[in-house]
Amino acid sequence: MTPGPIRSTLPIGPRATERMARAHVVCQHPRECDVLNTFIAISQDGGLTWSPTKVSTVGHQPQYEIFGVAEVPFHGDYLTVDANGGVVFGVWTDNRDVVPGTDPRDIAPDGFDVLQCREPPDSPDTCFNAGGRNQNIYGFGATLP
Repeated sequence: MTPGPIRSTLPIGPRATERMARAHVVCQHPRECDVLNTFIAISQDGGLTWSPTKVSTVGHQPQYEIFGVAEVPFHGDYLTVDANGGVVFGVWTDNRDVVPGTDPRDIAPDGFDVLQCREPPDSPDTCFNAGGRNQNIYGFGATLP
């Protein structure tokens, strides 16, 4: 994606835009295939237009079934940005380190299963820390002009 201005769809009210000239956001979007990539967007006009730049080096699958005894996808809610004095730092939930696998309990696999060790299939997962739950927090920092 080539960075360029986009029109804002964020609910930034007029009182907020009166006080800010530059605004920063971190967002995730499935612009490439069915994986999420993370972007940082900067507005120089109080939130009217945004210039997004991709900051994640790898897209990731947000639908991995990591939670609820490895049957429920939950992408997490760690997505934030901090900017001060020309330096910006954003963090996001990222599943790039999750090890895909098969769920022996599934009758019809959906492609979102993670590594599990269950023998027999209805027993507890005995390799809980082997990568199937490796959802992590990634970050990006930059000095802005």
